[in-house]
Amino acid sequence: MRKWILLSLTVLLIGTAIGQQQQSVPLSGKNALNILGQKFGANRFLWIVEMRAFKGVPQPKEWTVVVYDPASIYLLNEYWVGEGGRTVNEGPYDEIYPDKAPIGYIDFTKLKLDSVAAFTVAEGEARRARVGFDSLNYVLRAREYSNEPVWILALVDAEDRLVGKVHVSGVTGSVLRTVWINRQGPSPKVIDTALPGNSPATGIPGASGNTTQQRPTSGELYPSTRPKQGSVRIPERRVLGADQ
Repeated sequence: MRKWILLSLTVLLIGTAIGQQQQSVPLSGKNALNILGQKFGANRFLWIVEMRAFKGVPQPKEWTVVVYDPASIYLLNEYWVGEGGRTVNEGPYDEIYPDKAPIGYIDFTKLKLDSVAAFTVAEGEARRARVGFDSLNYVLRAREYSNEPVWILALVDAEDRLVGKVHVSGVTGSVLRTVWINRQGPSPKVIDTALPGNSPATGIPGASGNTTQQRPTSGELYPSTRPKQGSVRIPERRVLGADQ
């Protein structure tokens, strides 16, 4: 009898450990969309306005997704997905319409690059730039004036300071822009490949001889990759809404 009790306890402990390990597995962007599609219907995620996630090491544990929804009063709807496959339909999203307009709508069928591959690209760029980082924040949105998906990865150091951003095409995997922040010295220095006269590959002044002054930055580069202040998302709501 004692052996059976010990065996049962062992199986229970192993099962609990496995369950906790499964729940703590980070979510890639595509996995998050697959979970949401299975829960709410894949047709709701055909046109994405943006996906956001924070504190990826290297992948995050939860995502928020804003999608086009013609039935919503604001034409947009927000969803959340987190550990253990928990999901919440957050309802109409009112932080863009009617006062602003989205940059664009992502054609989901064009998204070829998952957040895992986007991280690999960003890590390679950081290595070449000799920039160290501790975690990443992710934004997926449309490229201006198109429905091409673009990953924007914000690299954050151990002190939660922005040290760089890498813009990666979600279609081709090509690097569209890099921004590096050198914080050594009295004020931060920015190396941005989009500055006039800079080489698209390095951000270094090009053959034109343009030596545009690199201005200090506050660490907030568009689009924001920090959680919203006063977030209305409450953990208890997620637990209660897990079966929604």
